Amino acid sequence: EPRATTSEPQLPEEFRRISQRVEERFAALVERQLVSVQGNEEWLEIELKSSLLFASGEAEAGAQAREIIRQMAEVLRDSALPVRVEGFTDDRPISTSLYPSNWELSSARAATIVKLLTEFEVDPARLAAVGYGEFQPVADNATEAGRAANRRVVLMLSRNAQLRPQLPRAPEQSVQAAPAGPGGAAS
Repeated sequence: EPRATTSEPQLPEEFRRISQRVEERFAALVERQLVSVQGNEEWLEIELKSSLLFASGEAEAGAQAREIIRQMAEVLRDSALPVRVEGFTDDRPISTSLYPSNWELSSARAATIVKLLTEFEVDPARLAAVGYGEFQPVADNATEAGRAANRRVVLMLSRNAQLRPQLPRAPEQSVQAAPAGPGGAAS
């Protein structure tokens, strides 16, 4: 299916600039379909296959992952756009002492990438980590190729400059002592 990349005119200018830098810097990985970039007028998605970043069942970043994320941070650092880092797994069950489920593994992987981005000077206020486990597949988990496609980390850049919705908050009221409950003690 066609993907909107650097050549797509409907992408906002900042998305086109970031997309082009990712595709140039990671050209060999893009060619091998280990990194991809696509977007629309609201979101830019940079997808990295988990095999680039993590050993099977692990969320610790090795030297290769650190170098990839260091280079990604160089691309993202100059932008003010928020980045939601999303972790995904295949549907093969996992149960280790560290990761009792794919939820924990995908969340830990996303958090690892957020931590690395901050180490490489991306503003932490721009970042969030989200784990989806196996519940948002992009391919059929019945084949190894499908499972490999589903194991990924995705950096979602938001055009609207919000990491999450800003809902109106009720004005804070002064905190008053709680009334005494049964027995005379405050509850």
